[in-house]
Amino acid sequence: MLRVTHIIRIFKLLLMRQLIICIVSCLLAIHGMAQKDRGFKLVKQPTENPTNQKRKAVVIGMSDYIGNSRLDNTLNDARDMATVFTQLGFEVTLLENNDLRNFKTNLGAWFRNIEANDMAVLYYAGHGIEVNGINYLIPVDADIASEADVEYNTLNVNWLLSSFDYAKVGMKLLILDACRNNPFKRSWSRGTENSGLAQLAAPKGTYIAFAASPGFTAEDGGKYNLRNGVFTHYLKQEILKEGASINEIFDNVTGGVAGLTRDQQIPFKNSSLGRNFYFRPARKSPGSDNPKPVTETVTKFYYYIDQNSNESTTHFTSRADASAEMKQKKLYGKIYSNAGEVFVVDPPSSPVNPSPSVPVSDPTKNITLIKQKLTDAKNYYDKSEYSKAAAIFATIDPQDMDADAMRSYGWMYYEGNGVTKDFAQARYWFMKAVDNGDISSMRPIGLMYRDGDGVPQDYVQARNWFQRGADKGNPFAMNSLAMLYDGGKGVPQDDAKAAYWFRKAADGGSASGAYNLALMYENGQGMPVDLVQAKYWFQKAADRGDKDAQAKLAKWNNSPSSPTTNTGSSSVQQKLADADKAYIAGEYNKAASIYTTMQSQDFDVEATRNLAWMYYEGKGYSKDFIKAKSWAQQAADNGNVSCMRLLGLMYRDASGVTQDYVQA
Repeated sequence: MLRVTHIIRIFKLLLMRQLIICIVSCLLAIHGMAQKDRGFKLVKQPTENPTNQKRKAVVIGMSDYIGNSRLDNTLNDARDMATVFTQLGFEVTLLENNDLRNFKTNLGAWFRNIEANDMAVLYYAGHGIEVNGINYLIPVDADIASEADVEYNTLNVNWLLSSFDYAKVGMKLLILDACRNNPFKRSWSRGTENSGLAQLAAPKGTYIAFAASPGFTAEDGGKYNLRNGVFTHYLKQEILKEGASINEIFDNVTGGVAGLTRDQQIPFKNSSLGRNFYFRPARKSPGSDNPKPVTETVTKFYYYIDQNSNESTTHFTSRADASAEMKQKKLYGKIYSNAGEVFVVDPPSSPVNPSPSVPVSDPTKNITLIKQKLTDAKNYYDKSEYSKAAAIFATIDPQDMDADAMRSYGWMYYEGNGVTKDFAQARYWFMKAVDNGDISSMRPIGLMYRDGDGVPQDYVQARNWFQRGADKGNPFAMNSLAMLYDGGKGVPQDDAKAAYWFRKAADGGSASGAYNLALMYENGQGMPVDLVQAKYWFQKAADRGDKDAQAKLAKWNNSPSSPTTNTGSSSVQQKLADADKAYIAGEYNKAASIYTTMQSQDFDVEATRNLAWMYYEGKGYSKDFIKAKSWAQQAADNGNVSCMRLLGLMYRDASGVTQDYVQA
C-alpha cells in the first residue's frame, strides 16, 4: 500500500512539472511576441507605379527614447514619408521605435531583400550624433554615459553605406533627418556640445541628404506649429512633384527650410550619381501612364576630398589636373571620379625648404647634436630672435623635430617671423604637430579656416578644430570656440554656449577668455548684468597681461582731480567715479544718492547705463520702466551694448512699452 501511495505521489509531481514547463513556455512565447512587436516591420505595397523600376524603401522613426529625450514629430515624419514613398512606387518597410537589437536585425533583413533593385531608399527620423567624425543613429534603448559607449549602443552610419555596397544596389538614397541634437551631452563628464552630424562622402551611385549642414542641428517643427520636422515638412511636398529631378527636389527643400528658419537650418547633400534621377518623370503626353525615366548623359569628371574632408569646388577633366591642384595647395587625400574611381594622393614627405641654400637634414644623425639644435632654436624663439631660430630649424630633418618645434615653426610661418609669411607652410607644420600629439596646434589650424588664410574660409571646419582643442582642454581653443558662438559663425548664435566656453577658457588661464567673460557680465549677454563679476574677471585678464582689461580697470578706478563745476566741493568726474564704484559694489542706494545731486547733462555712458538698470530692476530707485527706457535709449545711442539688450528685453516682455518682437 505504501508503494502504491509513493507511485501516485511521483505521478502527481510529474504532472505538476509538465504544467510548470507549459506555463513557462507560454510566458516565453508571449515575451518573444512582445519583443517581436517592438521591432515589427510593416510592409506597404506601392499604391501606383510611375516607372518600370523596382523600388524598395525602409522608413525609420525613433521617438520614445529612454530618459527625457523623446522626440515629438519623428513618428509623424516616418509615417508620412512611408505613405509618400508608396505613392512613388516603393515597397515600404516601416520601422518604429526599434531597440538596438531589433534595429540591426530588421535592417539586415531589409538589406538582404534589395539585391539588384534599381532603386533603394533609407529614410531615418530620430536622434543622431557625431563622435570623432563618425555618424551614429540612436535606437530608443540607448543608454550612453560617455563617448566611449556610443560605438556599442548605436548604429554606425558607415555600416549602412557598406551594406548598400554589399547589396550591389544600382542607385541608393540615404536621407537623414537625424541632426536634432545630442540627447546625452548633459551626462558626458567632459561637457562636450556635439551638435549635428559630420559630412559623409557618397560612394558610387549614392545620394546622401542631411536635414542640416554638418555640425548643425535641425528643427523638430514644434515651434512652427508643424506636424513634421521642418526638413520633412518640405520634403514630403517636393518629392511628389512630377518632372522634378532629385537635385531640384532637394534644392527646393533647402530653400524652404532656410527661408522658414531664417538660415538657422540649411540642409546639405552629397552625391556621386552618374545621371540625374526622377521620382516622378515628366509624362511624354497626357495619355502616357508609364513613361521611362528621363536620363542625362554626363561627361566624366574628377574631384578630390582632402585630409580635412573638404571637397573641391572644381570638377576637373582629368585626374592629373586634380592631382596638380592638390600638390600646388599642399593637400592630400583621395581623388574621385563620377564613374566611381578612387585614387589616393599621399601627403608630402617634407615641406618646401624656405632657404634652398641651407641643407634640410643633418646627414650625421647625431642625436645629441639634434637635441642641442632643438634647444637652441626654441631658446631663440622664446627670446623672439626668430631669424636665428629659423636658420636652425631649417637644418633639422622634419622627422627629428618634436611637437613643440613643429608648432613654433608653424607660428613663425603663420606670422612671418624670421621667415616669409607662408600659410601653406604654417598649416603643414601645425598638422605635423597635431599628428605628434600637440593639442595647442589645433587652434591655429582653426584660425586659418576661420579667416581664410591659405585655405578656403570655412567656419564649420574652424569650429571642428576649435572644438577638438577645447575638448582636449586647451583654453585658447575654448576662447576661439566661444567667439564663434558669440558671433554665430559656423554655429547658431548662442550666448549661453559662448559664456560657457569663455568661462572654461578663463578658468584655464586665458587672458582673452577672462576679458570676454567680463564683457558678457558687463553687458548682460547670456547672463544678468553683474558688474561685480565683470570687474573680477577684468582684473583676472589684466593680471594676465591683457591691455584692454588694464585700460578698462584704469577707467573704472579713475579718480582725477578735475576742476569743480556747479557741483560744489566735489568734481563731476569724482562723483561719477564714486557712483560707478558704488554700483559695481552693489551699493545701489549710495549710487542713487550721488546721482540725485548731479545734473543729467553731466552723466557719462556708464552713469546712464547704471541708471537704466537701476530703474528697470528697482535697485536704489523704485521700479520705473518709463525712466529705465529713457536712460537705456540714451546709453544705447552712445554705443552701450548692455542697454541695447535691455531695450530688447523691454520690447520682448512689454515692460513699459507695447510688446513688439520685431523691435526686440
